[in-house]
Amino acid sequence: MKLWGARFENEADNIADGFNSSIGFDRRLWKVDIEGSIAHARMLSARAIIPSQICDKIVEGLNGIKNDLANGALEIDPKGIAALTSSAIFSPPSS
Repeated sequence: MKLWGARFENEADNIADGFNSSIGFDRRLWKVDIEGSIAHARMLSARAIIPSQICDKIVEGLNGIKNDLANGALEIDPKGIAALTSSAIFSPPSS
């Protein structure tokens, strides 16, 4: 079941999944996506929406993901969106 699957009685048609899937494009934007998320966390902290300690943990985690993607320890599965559940769409590189 997909993350949004609990709202519907039937599974989405494969054509709808393909139409709604942008992972093939999104996977090329991982670096700027992560940098944008870091900037967003910092803004939330600067506006006292989240505590600075939480911001630091978010930034640390996102930087870890960015480093793992950059050095190949982590890859984005281009088929991940079709099988997305509560787990991440990131997967370790295949051997």
